[in-house]
Amino acid sequence: MSRPKIKLSQAAGPIIWLMADHGGWDLGQKIYQWLLRDGYRVVDLSSHRRQPNDDYPKLALRLARRVVQNKNSLGLAICRTGTGMAIAANKVAGVRAATASSSQGAKRARYEENINILCLGADFTPWRLVPAIVQSWLKSPRSRPWRYQRRLQQLMRLDHAR
Repeated sequence: MSRPKIKLSQAAGPIIWLMADHGGWDLGQKIYQWLLRDGYRVVDLSSHRRQPNDDYPKLALRLARRVVQNKNSLGLAICRTGTGMAIAANKVAGVRAATASSSQGAKRARYEENINILCLGADFTPWRLVPAIVQSWLKSPRSRPWRYQRRLQQLMRLDHAR
């Protein structure tokens, strides 16, 4: 699938880094095209074609590092379950990656845990649900209430304890 060239300054909002392994590649391509059409600043870090022997830990780490290096950016990771990408991405200090299978789950993960990487399972997340899940996550405000801030500070201390 051909990717249109886009200058990141052409769209508004945070940069969304997208990464999909071979198991999530088809879904990742659909998400990429949809986000571009909706005017998001999205960069697909995935291979330009499905790579059957790629390894999700390496791909998730590449995505996680981009998110941490680019303040206020977000990441979308897609593999067969979403879990492997979340585990690997969470090895990078400053990353809060989680899976979501519903729009409410994605919304609460962003608002309560301030996740900066949403991980989707291509085998378990039908396309008809994906736009609502991703939109809920993107449009949810970051955590603000005191009780969530206190918990997020505890998570940040865990990052520094590594």
